[in-house]
Amino acid sequence: MPSNKSKLEYLSLYSINKFYVELVYNTSTNKIIDVNSFKEGKGFEKYFPNIDITI
Repeated sequence: MPSNKSKLEYLSLYSINKFYVELVYNTSTNKIIDVNSFKEGKGFEKYFPNIDITI
């Protein structure tokens, strides 16, 4: 699920087995600048701000 974070950063979300990986890529330096992983909870809030994902 690619998403534009800003003009210089590109945010992507990947699903791997039972967890998610978020990559932040800087387009001007052509490098990954941040990697975050999560299974549930607050990591999803920026992708689905109006959906309640509690179980």
